[in-house]
Amino acid sequence: MSTLSKLDNFATWGLVVVLLASLLAVAAFTPGLIPFAPITVTDVVNVITPLFLVALFIERGLEVFLTSWRAGESKRREDDKDATGLREHKIVTQRLAFLAGTAVGVIISALGVRALQPLLYADLFPGADGLQFQERAFMAMDVLLTGMLLGGGADGLHKLVSIFTNFMDSTAQQAKKRGDA
Repeated sequence: MSTLSKLDNFATWGLVVVLLASLLAVAAFTPGLIPFAPITVTDVVNVITPLFLVALFIERGLEVFLTSWRAGESKRREDDKDATGLREHKIVTQRLAFLAGTAVGVIISALGVRALQPLLYADLFPGADGLQFQERAFMAMDVLLTGMLLGGGADGLHKLVSIFTNFMDSTAQQAKKRGDA
C-alpha cells in the first residue's frame, strides 16, 4: 500500500471517529446554541490579522523544514525523468505539509491563539470553577478549527476575510438602497 493510500485511510477513519464521537456527545449532553456577540468587519479583521501572521510564520517554517527534508528526492526524480514518481512525491509532500501545519496550528491554538472565542460574548460561559461540557467541547473545537485554519496557510485566511468583507459590504449596500427608496 502506498504512502498516499495510507494517508487517505487514516483521514477517512479519523473522520468517522470524530463524527461518531460528536453524535454521541450531542445525544448525551444536548448542548444549547452558543450566541455570538454582534460582529463587525473590524472585529473580524482584528481576529484574523494575528491568525494570518501566525499562519505566515508556520508556512515559512514548514517550507524551510520540508525543503531540506524532501527536496533531494524530488530533484532526483526530476533528473531521472520519473514524472509519475515525482507527482506522487509532491502529493505526499503537500499532504505532509498540511498535516504538519495543522499539528503546529493546533499546538499554537491550544496555547491561546483562537479564531472563534474572541467573537463570543465575554461572559458567555461560567468562570473556571464551573467548566461544563459545552464550554470544554467548544474550546476543543475552537482549538481544532483554528489549528486547521493556521495549517491551511495565510492564503486561505486571506480568502476568508475577503469573503466576509464582500458579504458585509454587499449587505450594507442593500440596506442603503432600501433606506433610500
